[in-house]
Amino acid sequence: MRVLVCDDNPMRHEMFVPLTWFGHVVVIASTVEASLEMLDKKGCGWDVVCLDHDFRGAIDDSDAPEEITGRALARRVVGMFIHPSLVVVHTANKRGGDVMMKLLLDANLNARREPLSNVFTR
Repeated sequence: MRVLVCDDNPMRHEMFVPLTWFGHVVVIASTVEASLEMLDKKGCGWDVVCLDHDFRGAIDDSDAPEEITGRALARRVVGMFIHPSLVVVHTANKRGGDVMMKLLLDANLNARREPLSNVFTR
């Protein structure tokens, strides 16, 4: 399984280390720019993409320009030629996460919203 984690919080990155023990590939992108680059990378074929909303250490970047938030990432996922099998929006930002989920679900993607701690336990 190939997992892309788009999140600026290093403590959340550690949650994915156990996946590597079982041979899964986990790629961490800590900025919106790096996340967009990984989403655009040809041949990656992401199975799971985990998206945060706030990338500046802010608690609520709902009013920030789209291009510096997870909204830009959700829009890019929607536009991908080959979609991931699962997109998880794990942000605690209610308004930002709601917008991201609407974008993903309106495009009929398999998306769910939940904390990272639940992602691989169901």
